[in-house]
Amino acid sequence: MSRRLEIPKSKALHIDGAQFQFGLNDVNLTAGRFADLFCNGRIKRVHEWLQDEVPVPPWVPALLAAMTFPDARERAIATAEHLIAAKTPSETGS
Repeated sequence: MSRRLEIPKSKALHIDGAQFQFGLNDVNLTAGRFADLFCNGRIKRVHEWLQDEVPVPPWVPALLAAMTFPDARERAIATAEHLIAAKTPSETGS
């Protein structure tokens, strides 16, 4: 069985780029896919987190940790895809 992303409560608000990459690997997502699903396609920002140029926001480790539970990854992705598909043209810049 694979090891889960574990974030001590005292450090739950602060992970570095290496920990973020571990979390992405743990839930089998690429940086690009994570950006598309959860960051409005802002791959540059995700790369800044991975390279420790900008602090990783606290919602990221919370989401990654939650996605390690059974069915949670699929539900999170399905929800994000639904929200992306539901955007109006003005929201997407089209």
